[in-house]
Amino acid sequence: MMNRATANPPMIDIVGTTLLLVASILFVLWASGKVFKLGVLRTGQPPKLLELLRLMRAR
Repeated sequence: MMNRATANPPMIDIVGTTLLLVASILFVLWASGKVFKLGVLRTGQPPKLLELLRLMRAR
């Protein structure tokens, strides 16, 4: 989208990209909060990659 922004893309593309960006940010904040709450606060040490995937599927 950054490359297309100079060529005046249709408004639907700008709105769609913005909505996708906001949804991605909210998902990452939710997932990282869940991993922090379930993993780090419970055990006191950072989880491994497989534990991260398991923690994201929990609850």
